[in-house]
Amino acid sequence: MFCTQCGHRLSTTDRFCAACGLPVGRISNVVEPPAPAPGAGGDARVVIPAFGRARLKWWGHLPPVKVAFPEPYSWLLGDITLTVFENYLTVTPGSERRSDAAGIATGGGMPLVTLVAGSVRSVKDKVVTVLGTPSSEALGQSFAAGELLWCRKNEAEIWEFQQKRFFGLKTPSRHALNCSLHSTSRKIRFLFPLDRCQETFFDPVNAVGCGVIVKASGIKEDDMVEAYADAVRSFFTISSDGERAL
Repeated sequence: MFCTQCGHRLSTTDRFCAACGLPVGRISNVVEPPAPAPGAGGDARVVIPAFGRARLKWWGHLPPVKVAFPEPYSWLLGDITLTVFENYLTVTPGSERRSDAAGIATGGGMPLVTLVAGSVRSVKDKVVTVLGTPSSEALGQSFAAGELLWCRKNEAEIWEFQQKRFFGLKTPSRHALNCSLHSTSRKIRFLFPLDRCQETFFDPVNAVGCGVIVKASGIKEDDMVEAYADAVRSFFTISSDGERAL
Protein backbone atom coordinates (compact mmCIF):
# COMPACT_ATOMS: atom_id res chain seq x y z
CA MET A 1 0.00 0.00 0.00
CA PHE A 2 1.23 3.47 -0.90
CA CYS A 3 0.28 7.04 -0.01
CA THR A 4 -1.69 8.68 -2.84
CA GLN A 5 -0.26 12.09 -1.95
CA CYS A 6 3.49 11.38 -1.97
CA GLY A 7 3.86 7.71 -2.99
CA HIS A 8 5.55 6.63 0.29
CA ARG A 9 5.25 2.89 1.06
CA LEU A 10 2.94 2.15 4.04
CA SER A 11 2.39 -0.85 6.27
CA THR A 12 -1.02 -2.17 7.29
CA THR A 13 -0.55 -0.84 10.84
CA ASP A 14 0.27 2.76 9.87
CA ARG A 15 -2.32 5.36 10.85
CA PHE A 16 -0.56 8.25 9.10
CA CYS A 17 1.91 8.54 6.23
CA ALA A 18 5.39 8.97 7.73
CA ALA A 19 6.46 11.19 4.82
CA CYS A 20 3.59 13.68 4.43
CA GLY A 21 1.23 12.98 7.37
CA LEU A 22 -1.85 12.04 5.29
CA PRO A 23 -4.31 9.95 7.40
CA VAL A 24 -4.35 6.29 6.36
CA GLY A 25 -8.15 6.39 6.22
CA ARG A 26 -7.86 8.69 3.18
CA ILE A 27 -5.30 6.50 1.41
CA SER A 28 -6.24 4.18 -1.44
CA ASN A 29 -4.38 1.19 -2.79
CA VAL A 30 -2.31 1.95 -5.86
CA VAL A 31 -1.10 -0.21 -8.69
CA GLU A 32 2.51 -0.77 -9.66
CA PRO A 33 2.53 -1.42 -13.41
CA PRO A 34 5.38 -3.31 -15.07
CA ALA A 35 8.64 -1.42 -15.39
CA PRO A 36 9.24 0.16 -18.82
CA ALA A 37 11.51 -1.74 -21.18
CA PRO A 38 15.17 -0.64 -21.21
CA GLY A 39 15.61 2.44 -23.36
CA ALA A 40 11.90 3.26 -23.32
CA GLY A 41 12.39 6.13 -20.87
CA GLY A 42 10.64 6.80 -17.56
CA ASP A 43 11.27 5.55 -14.05
CA ALA A 44 12.09 1.95 -13.25
CA ARG A 45 9.05 1.80 -10.94
CA VAL A 46 5.83 3.69 -11.61
CA VAL A 47 3.22 4.32 -8.92
CA ILE A 48 -0.18 5.84 -9.70
CA PRO A 49 -3.34 6.13 -7.57
CA ALA A 50 -6.37 3.92 -7.95
CA PHE A 51 -8.62 6.28 -9.91
CA GLY A 52 -11.91 4.49 -9.27
CA ARG A 53 -14.98 4.89 -11.49
CA ALA A 54 -15.08 7.18 -14.53
CA ARG A 55 -17.78 9.86 -14.22
CA LEU A 56 -17.45 12.13 -17.25
CA LYS A 57 -15.50 12.39 -20.51
CA TRP A 58 -14.39 15.20 -22.79
CA TRP A 59 -12.96 14.90 -26.30
CA GLY A 60 -10.99 17.40 -28.33
CA HIS A 61 -7.57 18.62 -29.37
CA LEU A 62 -5.30 21.59 -28.80
CA PRO A 63 -5.73 24.71 -30.95
CA PRO A 64 -3.38 25.07 -33.96
CA VAL A 65 -0.38 26.59 -32.19
CA LYS A 66 3.25 25.53 -32.48
CA VAL A 67 4.12 23.53 -29.37
CA ALA A 68 6.33 20.48 -28.86
CA PHE A 69 5.60 17.79 -26.30
CA PRO A 70 8.40 15.47 -25.13
CA GLU A 71 8.39 11.88 -26.36
CA PRO A 72 6.51 9.61 -26.02
CA TYR A 73 3.75 12.22 -25.57
CA SER A 74 3.57 13.61 -29.11
CA TRP A 75 0.04 12.15 -29.26
CA LEU A 76 -1.08 15.20 -27.25
CA LEU A 77 -1.09 17.12 -30.53
CA GLY A 78 -3.79 14.83 -31.92
CA ASP A 79 -7.24 13.82 -30.68
CA ILE A 80 -7.36 13.57 -26.88
CA THR A 81 -9.75 12.07 -24.33
CA LEU A 82 -10.07 13.69 -20.90
CA THR A 83 -11.66 11.38 -18.32
CA VAL A 84 -13.02 12.78 -15.05
CA PHE A 85 -12.89 10.50 -12.00
CA GLU A 86 -14.04 11.31 -8.46
CA ASN A 87 -10.75 12.88 -7.37
CA TYR A 88 -8.54 12.53 -10.43
CA LEU A 89 -8.30 13.50 -14.11
CA THR A 90 -6.61 11.47 -16.85
CA VAL A 91 -5.63 12.37 -20.41
CA THR A 92 -5.28 9.60 -23.00
CA PRO A 93 -4.78 9.53 -26.79
CA GLY A 94 -7.64 9.30 -29.29
CA SER A 95 -11.31 10.21 -29.13
CA GLU A 96 -14.43 8.14 -28.80
CA ARG A 97 -17.29 7.98 -31.26
CA ARG A 98 -20.32 9.52 -29.59
CA SER A 99 -23.90 8.46 -30.21
CA ASP A 100 -25.67 9.75 -33.33
CA ALA A 101 -27.84 11.93 -31.11
CA ALA A 102 -24.73 13.91 -30.21
CA GLY A 103 -24.49 15.45 -33.65
CA ILE A 104 -28.14 16.50 -33.54
CA ALA A 105 -27.95 17.86 -29.99
CA THR A 106 -24.87 19.96 -30.66
CA GLY A 107 -25.68 20.92 -34.24
CA GLY A 108 -28.23 23.62 -33.49
CA GLY A 109 -31.33 21.60 -34.40
CA MET A 110 -34.91 22.30 -33.32
CA PRO A 111 -35.16 22.97 -29.53
CA LEU A 112 -37.41 19.97 -28.85
CA VAL A 113 -35.25 17.62 -30.91
CA THR A 114 -32.13 18.97 -29.22
CA LEU A 115 -33.59 18.46 -25.75
CA VAL A 116 -34.73 14.91 -26.45
CA ALA A 117 -31.54 13.96 -28.30
CA GLY A 118 -29.38 15.42 -25.56
CA SER A 119 -31.27 13.49 -22.89
CA VAL A 120 -31.03 10.22 -24.80
CA ARG A 121 -27.32 10.71 -25.42
CA SER A 122 -26.80 11.62 -21.78
CA VAL A 123 -28.30 8.35 -20.54
CA LYS A 124 -26.50 6.29 -23.17
CA ASP A 125 -23.09 7.84 -22.57
CA LYS A 126 -23.45 7.63 -18.79
CA VAL A 127 -23.96 3.86 -19.14
CA VAL A 128 -20.95 3.61 -21.44
CA THR A 129 -18.88 5.62 -18.97
CA VAL A 130 -19.75 3.36 -16.04
CA LEU A 131 -19.32 0.10 -17.96
CA GLY A 132 -16.22 1.33 -19.78
CA THR A 133 -14.16 2.21 -16.70
CA PRO A 134 -10.66 0.74 -17.22
CA SER A 135 -9.19 -1.50 -14.56
CA SER A 136 -6.40 -0.23 -12.31
CA GLU A 137 -4.02 -2.67 -14.00
CA ALA A 138 -4.91 -1.38 -17.47
CA LEU A 139 -4.47 2.25 -16.36
CA GLY A 140 -1.12 1.44 -14.81
CA GLN A 141 0.11 -0.28 -17.96
CA SER A 142 -1.03 2.66 -20.11
CA PHE A 143 0.78 5.10 -17.83
CA ALA A 144 4.00 3.06 -17.93
CA ALA A 145 3.79 2.96 -21.74
CA GLY A 146 3.45 6.75 -21.97
CA GLU A 147 -0.17 6.58 -23.13
CA LEU A 148 -1.74 8.15 -20.04
CA LEU A 149 -1.18 11.32 -17.99
CA TRP A 150 -2.95 12.14 -14.73
CA CYS A 151 -3.43 14.80 -12.08
CA ARG A 152 -5.35 15.31 -8.86
CA LYS A 153 -8.55 17.24 -9.46
CA ASN A 154 -7.86 19.63 -6.59
CA GLU A 155 -4.61 20.66 -8.31
CA ALA A 156 -6.40 21.68 -11.53
CA GLU A 157 -8.56 24.66 -12.44
CA ILE A 158 -10.80 25.76 -15.29
CA TRP A 159 -10.03 28.98 -17.14
CA GLU A 160 -13.00 30.90 -18.52
CA PHE A 161 -12.74 33.17 -21.54
CA GLN A 162 -15.84 35.38 -21.55
CA GLN A 163 -17.14 36.65 -24.86
CA LYS A 164 -18.25 40.24 -25.36
CA ARG A 165 -21.73 41.02 -24.04
CA PHE A 166 -24.51 41.44 -26.59
CA PHE A 167 -26.93 44.22 -25.56
CA GLY A 168 -25.97 43.65 -21.93
CA LEU A 169 -26.52 39.88 -22.07
CA LYS A 170 -23.67 37.49 -21.34
CA THR A 171 -22.90 35.30 -24.33
CA PRO A 172 -21.55 31.72 -24.01
CA SER A 173 -17.98 31.52 -22.75
CA ARG A 174 -15.10 29.27 -23.72
CA HIS A 175 -13.45 27.11 -21.06
CA ALA A 176 -10.11 25.33 -20.78
CA LEU A 177 -8.62 22.95 -18.22
CA ASN A 178 -5.39 24.24 -16.66
CA CYS A 179 -3.27 21.62 -14.90
CA SER A 180 0.12 19.94 -14.57
CA LEU A 181 -0.09 16.29 -15.58
CA HIS A 182 2.07 13.54 -14.11
CA SER A 183 4.12 11.61 -16.67
CA THR A 184 6.53 8.73 -16.09
CA SER A 185 9.40 11.17 -15.53
CA ARG A 186 8.05 14.63 -14.64
CA LYS A 187 4.99 16.88 -14.81
CA ILE A 188 3.76 18.27 -18.13
CA ARG A 189 1.99 21.62 -18.11
CA PHE A 190 -1.30 21.41 -19.98
CA LEU A 191 -4.16 23.63 -21.15
CA PHE A 192 -7.01 21.68 -22.75
CA PRO A 193 -10.08 23.32 -24.38
CA LEU A 194 -13.36 22.03 -22.92
CA ASP A 195 -15.38 21.97 -26.12
CA ARG A 196 -16.89 18.51 -26.64
CA CYS A 197 -18.40 16.48 -23.81
CA GLN A 198 -20.59 13.41 -23.51
CA GLU A 199 -23.05 15.51 -21.49
CA THR A 200 -25.40 18.16 -22.89
CA PHE A 201 -28.44 18.00 -20.60
CA PHE A 202 -26.59 19.33 -17.51
CA ASP A 203 -23.68 21.75 -17.09
CA PRO A 204 -20.60 19.63 -17.95
CA VAL A 205 -18.07 22.35 -17.07
CA ASN A 206 -19.11 22.50 -13.42
CA ALA A 207 -19.42 18.70 -13.42
CA VAL A 208 -15.64 18.44 -13.82
CA GLY A 209 -15.38 19.62 -10.21
CA CYS A 210 -12.59 22.21 -10.54
CA GLY A 211 -12.71 25.90 -9.65
CA VAL A 212 -13.53 28.30 -12.50
CA ILE A 213 -11.26 31.33 -12.96
CA VAL A 214 -11.95 34.13 -15.45
CA LYS A 215 -8.75 34.74 -17.41
CA ALA A 216 -10.15 37.06 -20.10
CA SER A 217 -13.43 38.91 -20.59
CA GLY A 218 -15.11 41.15 -23.14
CA ILE A 219 -13.66 39.27 -26.12
CA LYS A 220 -15.43 39.46 -29.47
CA GLU A 221 -16.64 36.13 -30.79
CA ASP A 222 -14.52 36.48 -33.95
CA ASP A 223 -11.41 36.96 -31.78
CA MET A 224 -12.02 33.99 -29.45
CA VAL A 225 -9.82 31.50 -31.31
CA GLU A 226 -6.84 33.86 -31.44
CA ALA A 227 -7.30 34.89 -27.80
CA TYR A 228 -7.32 31.25 -26.74
CA ALA A 229 -4.29 30.46 -28.91
CA ASP A 230 -2.38 33.32 -27.24
CA ALA A 231 -3.26 31.87 -23.83
CA VAL A 232 -1.99 28.46 -24.91
CA ARG A 233 1.30 29.91 -26.16
CA SER A 234 1.92 31.83 -22.95
CA PHE A 235 0.95 28.81 -20.84
CA PHE A 236 3.39 26.52 -22.60
CA THR A 237 6.31 28.95 -22.27
CA ILE A 238 6.07 29.24 -18.47
CA SER A 239 8.31 26.79 -16.60
CA SER A 240 8.42 25.86 -12.93
CA ASP A 241 10.38 23.49 -10.70
CA GLY A 242 9.92 19.87 -11.64
CA GLU A 243 7.90 20.67 -14.76
CA ARG A 244 8.87 20.61 -18.39
CA ALA A 245 8.60 23.93 -20.25
CA LEU A 246 6.98 23.45 -23.64
